Amino acid sequence: MGRPEGRRELPWKAASNWRIVSILRISSMATLVRIATVASFLLIGAGGVASCREPTAVRVRLRTDVPWAAGRTVILAGGANPNASEPSGEIKQWTTTDLGDLVFIPGADKSSVVRVLAIMGVDRDPKECSVAEPQGCIFSRRKLAFFQYHTLTVPITVHSACLGVPCDEDTTCNSLGQCVAAEVKPTDCASAGGCAIDGDELPTKFVDEVVDAGKEVDAGDAGVVDAGKDVDAGDADVADAGQVDAGDAGLVVVSYRTGEYETKCLDVSGGSTENGSNIVLWDCNGAPSQGWVVMADGTIRSAMDLTKCLYAPNTDIGTQLQIWDCNGAPSQGWVPMPDNTIRYTADTNLCVDLWTHNILNGNRVNIYTCNGGLNQVWIP
Repeated sequence: MGRPEGRRELPWKAASNWRIVSILRISSMATLVRIATVASFLLIGAGGVASCREPTAVRVRLRTDVPWAAGRTVILAGGANPNASEPSGEIKQWTTTDLGDLVFIPGADKSSVVRVLAIMGVDRDPKECSVAEPQGCIFSRRKLAFFQYHTLTVPITVHSACLGVPCDEDTTCNSLGQCVAAEVKPTDCASAGGCAIDGDELPTKFVDEVVDAGKEVDAGDAGVVDAGKDVDAGDADVADAGQVDAGDAGLVVVSYRTGEYETKCLDVSGGSTENGSNIVLWDCNGAPSQGWVVMADGTIRSAMDLTKCLYAPNTDIGTQLQIWDCNGAPSQGWVPMPDNTIRYTADTNLCVDLWTHNILNGNRVNIYTCNGGLNQVWIP
């Protein structure tokens, strides 16, 4: 979904040198109410993206030991001076300790500083929480600089021990309810588990989980289907029922790279050719699951099997794209435009869209109202 329906864009101070990319992952048992994709003057990989280097980014991993109860909300804000009245996102419900991830990407200054503020309103609106009036509120802060060509992992836990302990803008509350320095060293955060403030321990599950946004896809691990899969000889668009080979079939196979980050491609999840296989974003790797053929009949077909078409199950905003047996239905019609958007024939006000501008591997690709965003640009 390009953005949750009814989501409003929040104002932004252009003095900032970076932007929030998105809430990357929300626990399946947590509910994200609003995400603001913030406009800024940003060039991602100006002059091109170095495919052999890790992205320069900060990944915040949010947790809490506070159980959810009706009315409890967590808000997140980021910037040079994060403002609770202008949050980037709100989480209204959760049943696990793991709430989700938030990623920041720098602008021109690859060593600029990020400040992150998380506030839980335990029995009040978190937007009303302040250092002067901390009652019923839990605050957690981090401050760090980007580390060029590294994706830094920063676990933040909203601790129950910190209820009513505001600290100040340069400090944060730890698991003991003490105010300690909020600043962490980028070099410490470059490890797989990330970095911790004084008095906190790294969450075990994060330590054991290696996060590598530049990881190459192993065809065996990813279940990538062999490009030699046979094609139905009855398909009128294929001259030979042999292997899918663009040259032999006289067809041009393209990969579609997102305008958000040109090392990320439109991909069929797991390399599956089963009906209903989801379309996701993944590191561009030349796999057959990232190959697409634009046909004269208005379909876009998978290079893994030319009998499988790009398909939207319905015209609802946010519907995730899939592949399905080609059947000539309007739900399988697409129009690649000169501006590199791809419009949906069943409703030309809808475009192929990268959900919430999220560039993490596995993020969903769906249809959403055409709006000119980079997450709706697909470069062949």
